[in-house]
Amino acid sequence: MGFSHYVFSVVAKACGKLGDILLGEEVHCLILKASFEFCVITASAVLDMYSKHVMIQYSCKIFDVIEERNVVSWTTIITGYVHTNGVEALKLFRSQICVGVTPDLHSFLSILVACANIPALEFGKEVVMTYRTPAKSTRAF
Repeated sequence: MGFSHYVFSVVAKACGKLGDILLGEEVHCLILKASFEFCVITASAVLDMYSKHVMIQYSCKIFDVIEERNVVSWTTIITGYVHTNGVEALKLFRSQICVGVTPDLHSFLSILVACANIPALEFGKEVVMTYRTPAKSTRAF
């Protein structure tokens, strides 16, 4: 196979946006055959694809094998939980911070949606204050 992990990540992302989970599963199989499942870029795209189809159990399996998780992979798994299990999304957000991965704007927006869905007003207020005051440490979570 002559495809790079970038090509696979774009195709997996497209499958998620198009809603074609069957094609997405085939792409995932090709990713496994090409040994790109540990690449954070490719894994995050597949994770996103499964999350968009509310197949969170598959997303979790992929997240678990990512060797070097970054803000994209963390935000993607958190976003996957936002509409199905807001409490788990909050736990993952805390875990992200505990392992030293600094949230970005997308992370903050996703967690605010989770706070609105559960509802977790006080936690949401802490998130807003942390984002508005960058000097404030995210260790508060």
